[in-house]
Order: sequence, then structure tokens, then C-alpha cells
Amino acid sequence: IGVPGVVSVCPFSVFSVLTTMRCQAKTALFHCEEFCLRGMSLMANSVAAFTGSAVPKLIAPPAAALPGPGEVRCKTLMLGICGTDRDILESTSPVCPDDSEFLVLGHECLACVEEVGAEVTECEPGDLVVPAVRRPRQPENPNSGQIRRRVDMVPWGNYVERGIVAEHGFSLPVWIDRPEFLFPVSSEIKDVAVLAEPISVSEK
Repeated sequence: IGVPGVVSVCPFSVFSVLTTMRCQAKTALFHCEEFCLRGMSLMANSVAAFTGSAVPKLIAPPAAALPGPGEVRCKTLMLGICGTDRDILESTSPVCPDDSEFLVLGHECLACVEEVGAEVTECEPGDLVVPAVRRPRQPENPNSGQIRRRVDMVPWGNYVERGIVAEHGFSLPVWIDRPEFLFPVSSEIKDVAVLAEPISVSEK
């Protein structure tokens, strides 16, 4: 398909990619559907991946602390399920946080700010937000010369991803975050805002 200013693409290749994406989405939903329909409630449970198991488990969520200075406490309103969650489970080797034997899943999320800590001015209780998934690892030594570039372009080992790499995700009733990782959402698009993360991946 030739479009001025755009690289030409074979229509059969486009069809093949779209077909593959559709099949992957159906497979992910097939694996998760029965589990989700068992009556999972995000108000009471979290979905976790354990090393050595390809089956998601419902667990009691870790207790949520009050926000400290510069922190925000958020409540999950909507959570997406995608092929990444399926891949984490099928790998049977989730990258868990250092102090945990499991990884809480969920990286596509719409949340509401419940409470803010001291010194937070970027948001307030009641605001709708979409949390960023990837964040830079905080170096123990600020002068360590950590690679500094766009966070979505840093190499493995220099970032964490909530619900994917080394930090718990958002299938939690409430969780703590920092305002710089929360993107404000207008109420007019709250019904589709949970798709912000996959759309950002497509844009990249």
C-alpha cells in the first residue's frame, strides 16, 4: 500500500499481522475467561503469578499503607487483561519483586486517587488517572552514572514495570504510587481510558 511519506507495506503482511494479533487476543481471553468468571472481585482479591505455575491464583492483597510525603494512594477502577499477562503465566517464571514469592499482575489500569501525601500538588482525591507501567530503577547512588534516556528505550536491568517486571501490578484494591507516574484522565473518556497503555505501545 503506497501512501505519500509512508513506507510501502504489503497488504498481505498487514492482514497477517492483524490476524495474528486477533488470534493472540482470543487465546489470552480464553485462558483467563474461566478464571475471571469465578467471581473475582478486585475489591477483595489480587491476581498473582507464581514461579513454577502457569495458572493464575487469587490472593489476599498486601495491606496498603497510607501515602507518605510525595506519594499518592490510588484505587483500581478498571483492569485490562492482555497477551502479556498470558505470556508471564505461560513462562512459569515471573520476574517477582525482590521481597516477594509472586508477582501481582495487571498493568492496564484506570484508577481514582483516594489520598495524597504531603508535598503532592499534581493531583487530588477524586482525580481519575492512568498509571505508567515502566519506570526507571532508582540507583542507590545518585551519581552512579545510570543510563539516562527515554524510559521506554532503556536496556534491561535499568527499569521496572508494574505487573510485569519486578514490581507488583494493579490488580490490587488500592496501591501507592508517585504523581510523576500518574497521567490525568478526563471523565469524558473514562470508559476507554484503560486502553491507554496498549494504545501507547501501538504508537511507539
